[in-house]
Amino acid sequence: MFQTKSRPPPLVYTVPQTVRYYGWYSNKARGMRAKAAEQAKAKQSNGLEPLTTDESDTPYRKLCRMRWSALIKRVYEVDPLCCPQCGGAMTIVAFVEQKDQADVIERILKHCQLWNDYPPRAPPKPAAASEFELEVEYVDFDEFLMGF
Repeated sequence: MFQTKSRPPPLVYTVPQTVRYYGWYSNKARGMRAKAAEQAKAKQSNGLEPLTTDESDTPYRKLCRMRWSALIKRVYEVDPLCCPQCGGAMTIVAFVEQKDQADVIERILKHCQLWNDYPPRAPPKPAAASEFELEVEYVDFDEFLMGF
């Protein structure tokens, strides 16, 4: 019998595999799509500044506000910047854009005397004993299965 104390390591060669993409997934096609999307976005915005996170009042933000009022007017057929009582022009006081600004909303509504402090809710009434009385009835298993 042939016995060996150690085996030679197997001959394994790792060959780097190159993945080539053709057609829709090729780099050229992806680059052309990205370039076309940028041009379409620039054409659609008509040379306006891109959306900024700065809190200053930029011309882009003013234009967004104008679009907002036009959309409300188109959908609800009511001008949101026209006072319903006197018909005068209203101005936008503030935009609350963050969800964690409940205190700002409360201050604005209190200033306009539109904030209602509701009293705290009363605790629920205790349940009556008669509501929880259950009647126990024995039903044979075979009769129970006959109902299905």
